[in-house]
Amino acid sequence: MYTGSLWLDFENEDEEEHYVASVSRCIIREDELVLEFSGSDEGHHFAGNCKLSKSSDGYSGKGNFAYAGSSQISSSVAVSIENSGSGILVHGTWTDEGDTEPYELEAELSEG
Repeated sequence: MYTGSLWLDFENEDEEEHYVASVSRCIIREDELVLEFSGSDEGHHFAGNCKLSKSSDGYSGKGNFAYAGSSQISSSVAVSIENSGSGILVHGTWTDEGDTEPYELEAELSEG
């Protein structure tokens, strides 16, 4: 199991959002990746999770995101992983249902 830090960043010409979260659990198997994270943004709690299946480019599937006690938003997630000297780097996109532009997802994880 891995833990670490996760960043979700969104920028376009009209708006900008940045979330920093702690990854409480990430399990990487040959055919799936499970990720859970949470954090606070301006005093408001948020949490997300995803269960992704192995694809040709990495892992992809569905996720959920809840901000400040609101109902969960379904999301599409696609990531790739690479080994770093001290753990795993996760890169990809997180697209909330109804959005046309994705958040950039990055995570730095270590085994623990």
